[in-house]
Amino acid sequence: GGDLREPADEIHRADVICITRHTAENNRTKIKATVKQNIPILKTTLRLKSILRVDTGDPLDMEMLRDQKVAAFCGIAKPNNFRYILNRLHARLVLYQSFPDHHAYVPQELKRIEKDALQAEAKFILTTGKDAVKLKDIFFSIPVLQVIIDLEIIEGGEVFNQTILK
Repeated sequence: GGDLREPADEIHRADVICITRHTAENNRTKIKATVKQNIPILKTTLRLKSILRVDTGDPLDMEMLRDQKVAAFCGIAKPNNFRYILNRLHARLVLYQSFPDHHAYVPQELKRIEKDALQAEAKFILTTGKDAVKLKDIFFSIPVLQVIIDLEIIEGGEVFNQTILK
């Protein structure tokens, strides 16, 4: 059940179970068989690592976005994960647009995002690394920032060290 990569009845083949995108809200793990089979569990979550200007590659202090109006867009499989990360910035998200995964942006779409961001009085436009690489040679009148996301182990670090890194 759920968003499992493998069917739950294949759990006996696992050396380690990794629960990705673990949050307090989704802590309803359906893998009860692990208790009986004593398979170690590793829980991870997405974490905001840093922010870079897309045009220069320069890092920015994330605190400068606090309480600032920002716009964001992405073309990824699970756009709500990106929105979840953006909420941790404590910026004021005034515009959020998602496109299908692997979306090939056309100039008119990017200009529309810029126009909508300006109308919403956004000071910055935020996007994912996957989308930022598609913005080469595109000029924006608002700084476009790439949000760098990292995977953080929140439970089972010793499992990772003993089984994955051995």
